[in-house]
Amino acid sequence: MVKKIHQLPREELRWLQENHYGFQLQPIASIHLQSHVRWELEPNGNIAYVYLMAAAALLILVVGAVNFVNLNMAQATERMKEIGVRKSLGAFREQLSFQFLVNRF
Repeated sequence: MVKKIHQLPREELRWLQENHYGFQLQPIASIHLQSHVRWELEPNGNIAYVYLMAAAALLILVVGAVNFVNLNMAQATERMKEIGVRKSLGAFREQLSFQFLVNRF
């Protein structure tokens, strides 16, 4: 990238240096949140908002996981009753496995 900047015509480089202008390189990943260059097109983002949204997403994910476990535990108690009845009627392990696989979807 620096090589491309130095490939500018000599007159333009001389004019930039005489008027105290210059080029400054910065990583692309830091432009939105950490760039504090004068005359930017739009104001910089705030890293606090990124952390806030990440925390909210993590909270939603945890609540969803707890809800999933709770629902599966409720269904498991119903399945236990069903397994007990089928075993007492003489069902084999393969038959129970097949029933769970078929009823699951």
